[in-house]
Amino acid sequence: MKVIANPNIAFLLLDVGVQALLIELSNPGAWVPGFVGVVCLALFVYSIGVIPVNLLGLIFIVTAFVLFYLEAHTPTHGALTVTGIASLVVGALVMFNSPLRPGQIRVQPISIPLVVGVALINGALLVFVFTKALQAQRVPPAMGTHLLIGKIGEARTDLNPTGTIYVASELWTAEARGGNIPSGSRVEIISADGIKLWVKRRDG
Repeated sequence: MKVIANPNIAFLLLDVGVQALLIELSNPGAWVPGFVGVVCLALFVYSIGVIPVNLLGLIFIVTAFVLFYLEAHTPTHGALTVTGIASLVVGALVMFNSPLRPGQIRVQPISIPLVVGVALINGALLVFVFTKALQAQRVPPAMGTHLLIGKIGEARTDLNPTGTIYVASELWTAEARGGNIPSGSRVEIISADGIKLWVKRRDG
């Protein structure tokens, strides 16, 4: 009871719970983050039943996590991250600054260093994820169509002149050069444009 009725613990439960749920939403099927998130948020809801909470602060905190989520999915080069950090700090400081209601107990003030540290960690994690996403986008694809030129495949349908071939463990749309090619024939890729290949019959 005394552990839960601590604004610092309540704030950490809220932060971990929301972050875990965001991870679950970004990676559906990874049930562990979802379970952790639900447990943490359930404990947070219990804790705010016995300690005074200002709903305005809670709104600021929820807004902060929404901004973090939007930054991760629609990058704004840090604008939403900075706004989210500020909103998280303000929300945490305001949330536990409320008059007592019947049944609630007076608690110690929330730790400012803890609030600032958690906000910066959230921002740093978001920047890390954003940076990795940009790096992944800049990596050239391992299998560009230009890498298929010269490879031998098999016609899976009649190419008269367009059909489907099997090459590099994948099916591709291809167009025959130099006459139609019957299904089952070996073909050689001679050129490529986008996801379409041009092929010629390869005998022997």
